[in-house]
Amino acid sequence: MSILTGNWYQDSGATQHMTSNKSWFVNLRQLKQPVTVIMGDSNQLKASAFGDIELEEYNGNNWRLVILEDVLYAPDLNFNLISLSQVMDRGHIETCNKSVSIIKSSDNQTVLTMAQREGNL
Repeated sequence: MSILTGNWYQDSGATQHMTSNKSWFVNLRQLKQPVTVIMGDSNQLKASAFGDIELEEYNGNNWRLVILEDVLYAPDLNFNLISLSQVMDRGHIETCNKSVSIIKSSDNQTVLTMAQREGNL
């Protein structure tokens, strides 16, 4: 997914969208207590806040601004993650093959965004 705010990676194992860039948030709310995030390699990070990020996404034809909601702020994270679980919990449909991932509206009629595979990511 190409985004104004840098590269983001779709992650089927992530339970939350996450970033370490505090300046990208259009609103940011502190958590009452930091939460521990366990990464795929078993490393643990702390998330101290959450909020929404405005980003630009490509649907195969056009770029458009959208709000990515409920993004965790994890200062020690080395990359930005889009949680496919969180996307699908909102009713969207994800289809993919070896080179592209496409996220569509819940009625499967509108392409919301698409992402090209880069190497093993």
